[in-house]
Amino acid sequence: MLADVRRRLPEGYDVDTHFGPRYDPWDQRLCMVPNGDLFTAISGGGASVVTDRIDRFTPTGILLESGAELEAYIVVTATGLNIMRSVDRAARRRGAGGALRDTVYKSMMLSGVPNFAFSSATRTAPGRSR
Repeated sequence: MLADVRRRLPEGYDVDTHFGPRYDPWDQRLCMVPNGDLFTAISGGGASVVTDRIDRFTPTGILLESGAELEAYIVVTATGLNIMRSVDRAARRRGAGGALRDTVYKSMMLSGVPNFAFSSATRTAPGRSR
């Protein structure tokens, strides 16, 4: 995944700092960019990534532990990752009615179901074959 990120960003961009997690994928959140629009915006100067820890909120934004302050009108907090074995069950639980195929958006998200994505990847237990 990081090789693809490096390919999509300008040469010399600090991919390891901003996109290399300090944890194994699936142990925490994993950000997917199906059509690469984030990388296009970064490359064109329309977006930037800041990697730091939040010290505290200020009247105009967020103060980072590095001492930098980010102006922010809206702050969206992450809520964690819940993995379910059945996409259909998860969609029903979240209230997405109708056929699943009618709600799929960008091959991994469900229309009308916020903060939900799925992957077709499967994992085989050690010593077992598919």
